[in-house]
Order: sequence, then C-alpha cells, then structure tokens
Amino acid sequence: MADLATLEIVPPKEAWSNEAQHFTPWLAENINILFKEIGISGGNVKTEQYTGRFYVDIIAEESDTGKKIIIENQLNRTDHDHLGKLLTYASSFDASIIIWIVSETTYEHQRAIEWFNDHMDNEIAFFLVRIEVYRIGDSKPAPKFNVIVEPNYWSKAIKLSTSDASITQMVYFEFWDELKKHHTSLRDTKTLILTNRPRPQSWFDISIGSKDAIIRLDFSVQKKQMSAGIYIHKNDDLYQFLHEQKDTFEEFVKDEIHWHPSEGKQASRIRCIKDKWDPDNEAHKQGYYKWMIDRIQQMYEAFITTTKEYESNIETTNPSDN
Repeated sequence: MADLATLEIVPPKEAWSNEAQHFTPWLAENINILFKEIGISGGNVKTEQYTGRFYVDIIAEESDTGKKIIIENQLNRTDHDHLGKLLTYASSFDASIIIWIVSETTYEHQRAIEWFNDHMDNEIAFFLVRIEVYRIGDSKPAPKFNVIVEPNYWSKAIKLSTSDASITQMVYFEFWDELKKHHTSLRDTKTLILTNRPRPQSWFDISIGSKDAIIRLDFSVQKKQMSAGIYIHKNDDLYQFLHEQKDTFEEFVKDEIHWHPSEGKQASRIRCIKDKWDPDNEAHKQGYYKWMIDRIQQMYEAFITTTKEYESNIETTNPSDN
C-alpha cells in the first residue's frame, strides 16, 4: 500500500499575517492563479486605488475587452460592511467583474451575491471566492481559490425574454460550452487547455502564454460565418514580424489564412474563416467543432514556433545590464 501523507488545512492568516501588507501584494503578483480559477484573463493590475474616502484593494482590466475588474480582500468572515463597500467601489470604477475574496462565508451573504448575479445584466459578473491554504507535512503552504458563487450565464440566458437577441445569446453560449467539452475530450492529444468559461457572446478567447496575443474564436449567427486565429492587442511590431515570417507561419495551418493589420484599431488579426455554416444544423455541428479545434492547435503551434525568433530578437536588441 502506498505511503500517503495527510493534507493539512492552514489558517490563511498563518500564511499572510496582515491582509493589506502581505496578502494583497502577494495576490497582485500572483493574480493569474485567481484568474485561471475563475476563468478570465486580465492585466494592468494596481493596488489600493482610491475612490472618494475609500480605496479598493486591487483593480485590473480584462484582457482584450478592457472591462474593469475590482477585487476586495477579507481574510475573515463576510460582513455587511465589506459588501457595501464593494458595491460602492463597483459603481465608482464602473466595474464589470467584481470579486470578493474571503476566508469564510455566511449563507446570507452567499445568497446576496447569487441574487445580484441573477438580477444583474449579463455585463456584470459577481464572484464570491474563498481563499484556502493547505500543507502536506513540512511543505510550504499552498493557496487554493475556491469559487463559492459565480455568474450562471446559462440560466440568465434562459430567463431572458424570447427576443431574437436572447435566442442568439443562447446559441452562442451553447456553442462555446459544447466546443469546450469536445476539446476537453481530446486533451491527451492537445497542448492547450481552454480555461475561460463560456459566455453568451460571439467570441471565445484562449490564453497562449503571451502578454500581447491570444487565440480568438468567434462566429456570427447573422453572417453565418465563423473564424479562429491569433488576436494581437496593441503590438503592430509583433504582427509585422509574423507577417514577414508568413511562409513559415502558414506551413502549420491547413487552411487559407487572412491577415488583418490593425489600421488604426486596437488589434490586428491572423485568422482562418469558415463561411456559409448553419448553427442550427445538428448534423454538421461535429464538423464545426472539429474545424475549430484543429485551427486552435495549428494556430498555437504556428505562433509559438514563429515567435521564438521574435523573442530572441528582442533579447538581442535589449540586452541585460549584466
């Protein structure tokens, strides 16, 4: 029989004795641990940003969309005071994603966050997250974010009136949800994991380990068109480098590639496009999912391979002072 150790629960305040001086700075530096658990990607992280007489612990922006994210930390049980402040911060910063991190929850406050998510617009997402810390034997303590309450976009879409817009949102959500399930079933042969949660919107983003680029999938019910490719945010130099390596890049992708420079916009794109598809045709959906999954992997491999030289050029151009 295997000799197994016991997982020990560690009080969060043993790992971070002071919320403001220790936990908040640690979280700001390790924000991707939280974002990965929630299923979002973000950056531009700032701490202790003032709004009137109060300051919010952390403010950030969702990658690509620029939506404001606010985070309130509380290394003890939820209370009315923090909930009230959090709503004040959300309105002051016009936040779309609100995250309340606590070490202990009460049923009343959990129900309050559920109520907000059920009655707010789809643009507003409220998360109640419990910070947990564990240790095995003499090991260092390890943090774990446990999402207690999150938006239920599927139930929101169902509760909406049966307008054309609402039906379209349901189509988007169902498509991304099924795509993610299909991709997960093929995980043994794929190197990427789709961490973002499906939303009732026309696009789905996938992190590829770059601060400047992601894989973006999208489709239009009206145009009956879908696409998959690299989305480069505010970095024309990277796009130009990839375009100069066009022949190498396109060797990885088994489809026609369309190159879209930013031309004054915030992003440039490199993508494959599939026209004349029918999202209501159940018999063809398996083919749509396969097309998307193949493009995800091919675009990822093309980007990673091609940008090795780009990163090398940056290091050569900007040598360290050592």
